[in-house]
Amino acid sequence: MILHFLENPLELNRLGNERYRKFVNTHINFLKANNASGALTVFINLLENSFTPFEKWLNDQDLAISTRTGKTGSVDSILKDFEEFMDEVWDEVNYKFAKKEPKVFINCFPNGKSEYNKITRTNAPLLIKRVADFCATHSASLPAPIVAEAAEFDLSYNEERDEQQEEIGGVKEGSTDGKQLRAEVALNMKIVLLNLLLINIKKQEVVLDYYDAEEINYNVRRNKASKNIPPAKA
Repeated sequence: MILHFLENPLELNRLGNERYRKFVNTHINFLKANNASGALTVFINLLENSFTPFEKWLNDQDLAISTRTGKTGSVDSILKDFEEFMDEVWDEVNYKFAKKEPKVFINCFPNGKSEYNKITRTNAPLLIKRVADFCATHSASLPAPIVAEAAEFDLSYNEERDEQQEEIGGVKEGSTDGKQLRAEVALNMKIVLLNLLLINIKKQEVVLDYYDAEEINYNVRRNKASKNIPPAKA
């Protein structure tokens, strides 16, 4: 039981670095929005001291890659859209095959959904083609728009990638420096979480309002009309 509390629920390894950046930045902004008394300043500073170098590292990567190719933005947009598309695919495939035909389900999600949630340029060709092939093979059991969209992702991604393939290289998303910087941010996120729980010990559900609901709760992510807002100012 104690071991469960030693884990860090805010490492969120299922999130790629860009989505993690957004998640942490939103958390910091929510803290600032509820800091009229100044009681949260120490936690804001703690997070910003580790988040600033992590964000700089990400920005340096973006600059280095965009210098080599002007098409990276197009590829990244496709990956972002594909990541959201996989929420829809997961719902359908999980409902149709997970219990009735688990061997079929595994063909699309051999490692669960997490690898699609942190898709990178490195594993994108494999993942996008896998989904397109799966949807084509099982088109009779899946909604036609999903089948068509999966095929379109495969086509559009390959077209964009082919235009920049020779120029892509250099900085790796999972470099040692990046992992260390992100780990420091995650540790400080946990420290702030524990302190927020202590501050709100008699009403701990309030703590959820300090985090992006789309990442904390998948159901909220799928329902864009239902989002959390920063806690009311004191």
